[in-house]
Amino acid sequence: NGIVNMNGNTLTTTANVSRSSGWVRGKLQKRVAAGSNVTATFELGDASNYLPVSLTFANVSTAGDVVASFNTPITAVPNYASAPVSGSAYINKYWTLGNVNTLAFDAYSATLSYTGGDLVGGANSGSVLGYVYGSSWSIKAPNVGSNANTLTSVTSLGNVILANACSPVTPSVTISTATTNVCSGNSVTFTANATNGGTSPTFQWLKNGVNVGSGSAITFPSNTLANSDTVSCVLSANNNCQTTGTANSNQIVLTVRTSPAVGTSTGGTICTIGNTLTVYNSNTQGGGVWSSSNTAIATVSTSGGAVGTVTALANGTDTINYTKTASNGCVSSAFSVVTVAQQGSIGTITSSNGNNICKGFTTNLGGVSGGTWSTPSSSIASVNNSGVVTGNSAGSAVISYKVTNSGCSGIATYTVTVNATPGVPTIQYAAGTVNPQNGPGGSFCLNKAGAPNHFTVVGSPNSGNSTGSGSWSSSNNNIFTVTGGGGLITLVAPGTATVTYTYTDAHLCSNSRSVTFTVGNCSVARGVASVQSTTNNSEFTMYPNPAKSIVNLQVNTLVGAGSAVVTDLYGKQVKTQALSMGNNNIDVSNLAKGFYLVSIITSEGKTTKKLVVE
Repeated sequence: NGIVNMNGNTLTTTANVSRSSGWVRGKLQKRVAAGSNVTATFELGDASNYLPVSLTFANVSTAGDVVASFNTPITAVPNYASAPVSGSAYINKYWTLGNVNTLAFDAYSATLSYTGGDLVGGANSGSVLGYVYGSSWSIKAPNVGSNANTLTSVTSLGNVILANACSPVTPSVTISTATTNVCSGNSVTFTANATNGGTSPTFQWLKNGVNVGSGSAITFPSNTLANSDTVSCVLSANNNCQTTGTANSNQIVLTVRTSPAVGTSTGGTICTIGNTLTVYNSNTQGGGVWSSSNTAIATVSTSGGAVGTVTALANGTDTINYTKTASNGCVSSAFSVVTVAQQGSIGTITSSNGNNICKGFTTNLGGVSGGTWSTPSSSIASVNNSGVVTGNSAGSAVISYKVTNSGCSGIATYTVTVNATPGVPTIQYAAGTVNPQNGPGGSFCLNKAGAPNHFTVVGSPNSGNSTGSGSWSSSNNNIFTVTGGGGLITLVAPGTATVTYTYTDAHLCSNSRSVTFTVGNCSVARGVASVQSTTNNSEFTMYPNPAKSIVNLQVNTLVGAGSAVVTDLYGKQVKTQALSMGNNNIDVSNLAKGFYLVSIITSEGKTTKKLVVE
């Protein structure tokens, strides 16, 4: 009595069921015995109605268990999308009949109950068909009852629906191609056109009966087709109501003609418009025709067989084709690429300091862009990537600027002359100058009674040299001043300052020498004294000794011109240079190891010291 709600569970019984009222709402499992005309009634229902399912098996060879249930709506049944129904008129239920274990039978009939409220879209007991899904949908014409239909000769258990039938369609497919007469080496595309293919049909292509690809179209690459090859296609349709699932297309037989053989063609670059380039095709039999894809850039003329002559007309890239036609009408071709890249005007190189520079100085070159700087004479003048030229030694150097485009180059040049730096000038007292270094500690004597507070120094090369000029300066005019161009030193106050002589040659290259003087106050230390006669204190300091490269000679007093002379122990002069007041550098790095004599020689006398060169 009453409704048994299973809530997703299964009620199982192997005994007979006697019902007075009520039913099972959910899944009910019963034992089906072996034998003939075996009946199993499943007392099922919904929340309000008793809706039994009755099965009668014609012959059961092996007993087993069957579970039965029903659910709504019909569209929730598995595989509904492929059911051959109209989709508009149906019984809004689906029944599930399952073989739980060992049941074996030949066929059965099934009586399915429903309510009037389950009729949808004008469906009625007499308008619907039964559809059973085992591995696919099968259609059964039911016996009609009052809110019940009986399906007969059903051979499999599974999901069952009752619905109006659809209008069956028959799928078909045809294939086509642009031509069936093709040349070897060319690609051929085939297209499939399906009728009644459904929402997502699939296509299997075959060549000579062998699967070769899928999709609504297929392209056979070059050199994969042979004469008399046959192409076809199989359509797999997916309609809800179709007479068959697959359809075979028409067959297309291909005629494949042999294309002529051509080789590979050469290309290249032409750097000058108007010049020519010979191109070749490796097919030595010739017989082809040359052509240009862009005659505004280059033209090509056939000079014979597989050889063509390309003439450059304008900068750009051109494709040169070699085409050969066989007697059967098939055409083959090979192409090569020719680039015309004549370099235009690079421009004119300019210099920030002109084309004459002094050793050790720089000039910036410009006026051009897009290329690289270089010079073969880097020992004379070097140039960096920014066009900065540095003078390294006296001479002339050609600076090149190269612009390259597609392998073609243009060059602009500029010649730079590097002038040598003048030698370090010398400084000495003017001839006849009374030695002013007679103050305390050898300082210049300021305010000495009877002696002037000024004297004259001269530089060599001197400012009277027609090829250059000299200038003087004092580091501190409060100690002593130097008349700008004359070398007249006027003592001002005690202290130490430096006098500098700078010589600039005709190329504006310069060098200088500086000597430091100390001024002392002689008015107290010496009192009144007579003027000393002109004498040469030719004493000098020499260091280092022994020496390896440079020897420094410090000369404190030098009146007039003088020279430093280096001789070996046999009296042979090995080095001579002009002498200056202050420090003098003598390079002995090229002298052999041994003993030498270093002498200071002036018009007033000679002083000699021994030097060891290591």
